Amino acid sequence: MKNKFLEIFKITLLLFIFTKTYASHNDICKNLFDEHGNATLGLTNLLAITEARINGPKNILNVCYSPDVKEWRDHPGTERWNLTLKNNLKNKDLNIIKICENELGIKGTVLPKKVKYSGILFLGASFNSVLNRVEFYNKLIKGNIIDKELKIWILTGKRDLDEKAGETKKNFLELVPAGQKPLPLPPDEQSMIKFIFHYKIPKETKVEYIYSEKELNHTRATTASTVYAWAAKIPNPPHKTYYLGISNQPYVTYQESVINLTLQEASKKNIEVHVIGEEERPREDTNNYAAILLDTISKIISNCNKLFLLNRNSHSIPSVEL
Repeated sequence: MKNKFLEIFKITLLLFIFTKTYASHNDICKNLFDEHGNATLGLTNLLAITEARINGPKNILNVCYSPDVKEWRDHPGTERWNLTLKNNLKNKDLNIIKICENELGIKGTVLPKKVKYSGILFLGASFNSVLNRVEFYNKLIKGNIIDKELKIWILTGKRDLDEKAGETKKNFLELVPAGQKPLPLPPDEQSMIKFIFHYKIPKETKVEYIYSEKELNHTRATTASTVYAWAAKIPNPPHKTYYLGISNQPYVTYQESVINLTLQEASKKNIEVHVIGEEERPREDTNNYAAILLDTISKIISNCNKLFLLNRNSHSIPSVEL
């Protein structure tokens, strides 16, 4: 009886800690899990259409550790633009897209919140995404939605270019105004962003590049490794401080989750980043897009679970099987 009571007590404490985590990171977790840590209707529908196996109740722990959900994000060495659905899901691409966009919130332009920002993080990406983010930044500057005096930290790292991602000589040269001699063509992601910024961003913009080597067990730098590199360069402020992150859909929620998780792990707990981005542009390859959405959803689930576990550990709650 005593052991049974202790187990119930542990579970009650875990649910309490999840409630606190949920309140702190509501924008990240709200479309996937309710305040009790159970899958929302939208996530339940996605798990059903993909026939994902869940061991027990559909709560945050069981969903995160599902081998099928993990497989959505487990594709070492394969870039997002090369992802494809598994054979059993290939005829479900449109249903997956519909659920992710309409029921899980991976759709629509996300604008800055009404807070004072201390700076901007520009998140490195492939050519088309970088161009999308630059154009979005320029729109917000012209509309006086964000302060043009804010410094931009460009988070980038070791990654070779890939023509399959639109990183071609033709696309680079199309950015160069007629009659101008082009800069040397870029060989990697950081020089590509510098190339795009040279032609697309106002010259007076304050910019600093943050470079990360490739992350351990990855073929390149990642969002997390670049955030660690940035966190190492800035002090932990004595009070809550907000930064703006610029991304694009469908990556906004995922990148907000990984940035804020990484900042907690780096002991920068007074820094919070709000990530914004423009609505996803129509894609012809629905198979690839559906695979990207599953990858993104799975990573958000994983990061929500890590945030939950960080909060649990900070309260010295013992592990318990659920």
